[in-house]
Amino acid sequence: ATSAHCIGNAVEQIQLGKQDIVFAGGGEELCWEMACEFDAMGALSTKYNDTPEKASRTYDADRDGFVIAGGGGMVVVEELEHAL
Repeated sequence: ATSAHCIGNAVEQIQLGKQDIVFAGGGEELCWEMACEFDAMGALSTKYNDTPEKASRTYDADRDGFVIAGGGGMVVVEELEHAL
C-alpha cells in the first residue's frame, strides 16, 4: 500500500507542476523476526527445502505453505511533454 501511495503522490506532484519526472515505488526487507513468527505458526512451506526453486507452488494441490521473500519495484512517472 505504501508503494501505491508513493506512485499516487508522484502523479500528484507532476499534475501540480512541481516535478517533470519522479522515480516512485518501494521495497520490503526480509525480516528474520517476521520469518520466525510465520514459521512458528506453521505458515511457511517445509517441503523441498533442499530445492527452493520447487518450494513455491501457489496453485498446486499439494502446497504446504508460502515461501517468504523480500522484494521491491520502481516505476518512472513522467509528464507527457517531458517524456516526448
